[in-house]
Amino acid sequence: MEQVLVAVNGPLRANNSEVLRDAVLAGLGIGLLPDFTAAAYLKPRGLREVLPNWRAHGFFGERIYAIRPWAPQVPRAVQCFVDHLRGSLAAGFGAAP
Repeated sequence: MEQVLVAVNGPLRANNSEVLRDAVLAGLGIGLLPDFTAAAYLKPRGLREVLPNWRAHGFFGERIYAIRPWAPQVPRAVQCFVDHLRGSLAAGFGAAP
């Protein structure tokens, strides 16, 4: 598989996939969207996949974050859950259980 580095510049940057999806639906250009944001809006509702055989690295598919309310100490249940996720997903999202 060949890797290609593409420099992207434009007037809109966001770290929210719904904002990006809505900008694309409004006709402002193309965008890199995760499946969970784009799926319900494909063809009949306005979005089209333009590079079906191309996969981005370093954006939506390589990391997951656990977000919790701040506390001076991480509750034991939260730490156990995060440890479980780390172990379960260590091989990647596409790996068989």
